[in-house]
Amino acid sequence: APPVAIAQTRRLLFAKQLIDETQLSMTDVAYSAGYTSLRRFNTAIYQTYGRTPSELRGSRYNRKYQRPDDWVQLRLYYRPPYHWRSMLRFLQQRAIPGVEVVDGLIYRRLHRFADRQGIVEVEAMPNEAYLLVRVEPALARNLLPITERVKQLFDLRADPMAIANHFADDEVLGRLVHGYPGVRVPGAWDGFETAVRLILGQQISVKAATTLAGKLMAAYGEPIGDPNQPNTVQPNIGGALTYHFPTPQVLADANLAALGMTKRTAQTIQRFSRTLCDGSMTLQRAPSLEEALNQLTALPGIGAWTANCIAMRVMGEVDAFPAGDLILRRALSLDPKGAVSEAALLTHATAWQPFRAYAAMLLWTHYAEQTR
Repeated sequence: APPVAIAQTRRLLFAKQLIDETQLSMTDVAYSAGYTSLRRFNTAIYQTYGRTPSELRGSRYNRKYQRPDDWVQLRLYYRPPYHWRSMLRFLQQRAIPGVEVVDGLIYRRLHRFADRQGIVEVEAMPNEAYLLVRVEPALARNLLPITERVKQLFDLRADPMAIANHFADDEVLGRLVHGYPGVRVPGAWDGFETAVRLILGQQISVKAATTLAGKLMAAYGEPIGDPNQPNTVQPNIGGALTYHFPTPQVLADANLAALGMTKRTAQTIQRFSRTLCDGSMTLQRAPSLEEALNQLTALPGIGAWTANCIAMRVMGEVDAFPAGDLILRRALSLDPKGAVSEAALLTHATAWQPFRAYAAMLLWTHYAEQTR
């Protein structure tokens, strides 16, 4: 189907979901789904379903997923299985202080769109094939891009059975896909935010990188609750959520070395920010993985490990593979304390293509499970 037809169908289905699962006004539904006028929205719904939007909402099939407060709530479905423990642990350990938090089965973060700000909650439902997304009313008209960010962050478009079948006969991964069914590749809510977090993590522990991220937010994060914003985040819901992540413009000339990171890391973040500001680099998916990696590693301070991790999480490259990672090299070693060479790992990983990013997540998950 032509791209225009696909976009129209996507808009229509999302509008129907909002009619069914939320109490948004029809005007808000129309604009949240991307319609430019209420008339176009009403016409599209009637031509497809033979009823007006109000008649659809009044049917007996609707009003069954409502929340008692005024937050907007909807379900996002995925192909089971889903290994929630590994996903939530990964996000929790790398959560940027003040920006995002994992509380039990709930991922919670701040989101800003134009002159609106608010909290987005994503709750894992381990016994169901969906997750619950809750959005503060101020962000109601931003629902479509918010759901896209959720799908990317939680890798909801993955086909876990196809991936498991691909690895089933592998001597290393065959047992892992059964032990950890439905492992996903954590994506990115915001590409710049995640890329900076990955650069901070170069050659230091996850915990140390999180500490640096907290210092970065305290120094350069934008505090919430600006009186010029039409929405003030509810503090009783937000808890530890206090900042919006700084923009590339802010970090391009920031005195980052004063925060305790190495001079090299500080310079890398500054250069990276400047390339995004001047348009010489984007974080959109490249025509090929090779081009994506070449673009990233052309920047001084970004090596193969960081480039592959950014490609995995930010650009959606499912075959990206940070072969220099020590944990991945240890996974193939017959010696519990040894590690194979990067070249040997890459040779073995040829059989894992085109899903090497999922292979990496399986190996990292297994290591985390064995060492917790």
